[in-house]
Amino acid sequence: MLESTRKFGKNQYLFHCFLSIDDRRVGGRCTYSLLTILVIVLCGLICGCDGWKAMALFAKTRRR
Repeated sequence: MLESTRKFGKNQYLFHCFLSIDDRRVGGRCTYSLLTILVIVLCGLICGCDGWKAMALFAKTRRR
């Protein structure tokens, strides 16, 4: 078992991996956090989205 899995638990492992990614975008000009974008992309890919437009539509149709 990976050390980070033991430390954060199985449910939080992916979240921990995403948080370790450095966000190099310019602060103050970002509408959404990098974590939000990564989760949308991952879910979109799992659901069969095949491009950025499909992922944007996926995110818009599932927005609360």
